[in-house]
Amino acid sequence: MSKNFIHLFCGAGGLSLGFERAGFKCVGAINISKASLTYSETEIFLIVYLLIQIFQKLILENLVKKLEIKK
Repeated sequence: MSKNFIHLFCGAGGLSLGFERAGFKCVGAINISKASLTYSETEIFLIVYLLIQIFQKLILENLVKKLEIKK
């Protein structure tokens, strides 16, 4: 049985690196800072980053509409 983990708020990836060296496999990671995606910058990281950006924008736009805030 393989040992998998998901890294939330992954930062520079040091914790993931330690888990991988211990035999675990990272199956996903989330971080809202693109600058933090250094050693593990793969397509999944970029996709998650972009999705977070899209959701943040949609939430903000919805909040602006609900509160009737003028830009």
